[in-house]
Amino acid sequence: MSVSAQVLAQVAKARSSQGVWGGHCVRDRLNVLKKIRGGMADACELLAEKASSQWHPVSEVLVAEMLPLLEACRFLEDNAEQILSPVVLGRRGRPWWLGGVVSEIRREPYGVVGVISPSNYPLFIGGVQVLQALAAGNSVVWKPGSGGFRVASEFRRVAVAAGLPEGVLEVCPEDAEAGTVLTLAGIQKLIFTGGFETGVHVLRSLSGSAVSSVMELSGCDAVLVRADADVALAARAISFGLEFNQSRTCMAPRRIFIARGLMESFEKVLLQEIKRGSLEFGNVVSSAQAMDIVRLVGLAVEQGGRVLHGGISSSGMQWPVVVSNASAGMDILNHEIFAPVVTLVPVSSDQEALAGIGRCAYGLSAAIFTSDRAVGEKLSERLNVGTVLVNDLIVPTADPRVPFGGRGRSGFGVTRGAEGLLEMTQVKVVQIRSNGMPRYFQAKPPEAGLTGSLVKMVHGSSWKIRTGGVVDLLRHGIRAMQRNDWFQRKGAKNEN
Repeated sequence: MSVSAQVLAQVAKARSSQGVWGGHCVRDRLNVLKKIRGGMADACELLAEKASSQWHPVSEVLVAEMLPLLEACRFLEDNAEQILSPVVLGRRGRPWWLGGVVSEIRREPYGVVGVISPSNYPLFIGGVQVLQALAAGNSVVWKPGSGGFRVASEFRRVAVAAGLPEGVLEVCPEDAEAGTVLTLAGIQKLIFTGGFETGVHVLRSLSGSAVSSVMELSGCDAVLVRADADVALAARAISFGLEFNQSRTCMAPRRIFIARGLMESFEKVLLQEIKRGSLEFGNVVSSAQAMDIVRLVGLAVEQGGRVLHGGISSSGMQWPVVVSNASAGMDILNHEIFAPVVTLVPVSSDQEALAGIGRCAYGLSAAIFTSDRAVGEKLSERLNVGTVLVNDLIVPTADPRVPFGGRGRSGFGVTRGAEGLLEMTQVKVVQIRSNGMPRYFQAKPPEAGLTGSLVKMVHGSSWKIRTGGVVDLLRHGIRAMQRNDWFQRKGAKNEN
């Protein structure tokens, strides 16, 4: 069977299975998720082995993927029923002319949700999205990234063994063709995680059928190291970001804006942290990506930058690559780089740093290192990104309670947390008249003045206008009653 035929068959199977799964009450679905969590915990070493790679060892998978995935599942077990519960609107805020109408907002599954996940975190990213879609009552067709088919298939095996009905979760091939077919196969929602250019291509495919989507795209994340920052902490965090998963993380630090007075000491401490690191960097990029990095670094050097560590050598690329003395206008500061490359930019003020950060089109996350928490919180309000971390990097975003998503070229919509669960649902409003007569009427020209007076009385911008509205309302009301009385008397004369 061809890849195209296989994906179409899997979507059809997921569609036929969704009705029964979505028809279960939320608590019954969550009981299955609880068993899935237990099954994943029991098979954690096997899952981690299938998710591991030369740059992502089993030990790191267990910490960076398995633990947060299990916590995300527990979060759903504890909270999804309440999050998905219907919301009944009371009298407060209801327009007076809708008296007797009870409104209810319900959350319902989309149907078939497609999940296209990346290769860098093959278990955690796709796994959380699949669990949230299942909790909401959807069936799922999961297209894993390169190298992710083995762990996705094992995840499915664990889920089915835990009681998930056959067909509710399908895993299609990891080929790029499978992703293209999935976008055109009649799914109702797509959750995509990947690069910006690929995301744009996916959106074009979805647009023909107006399929809803969440786009979790690339990052070029910034860090602000203020003059009052703990230099050792900031350097250690940035070194960790460069090493973690060999910097194959969308939130890895790429642009470091450092108070000018700290630059010399920061460079020293950062180099010490890099040399202290035990990670051996492998072949983390393709030859084409390496050439692009060499080009960007070369342009930065031509414009006054200085290579502080790494770069091209007789034996190839040496990682990590650290470019210092950069300026905000350099191309390397507005580029999607999925490798251990970081650029240091000296700044004279917070305002200069904020302006430099804002020049980049990507808005996934940003970090601020400062000893003044209040200032850190204030600065966070001025950063146009999905997540701001103060005195930390990457790790807190694994909290299952918080949503994750970006802005600009980093995408739209969120996954994880309550908001991510709600992304897996569509809204239905049910309105029921419980008492009173419905008010069906069309305003006639004589009644326009009456309505206008009422609007001014209730919504006027000043007491003078509101008082005038009351007076006009009384006048128009009297006239309306007189007109009705005249018509009634005229009708009585005609009958005689």
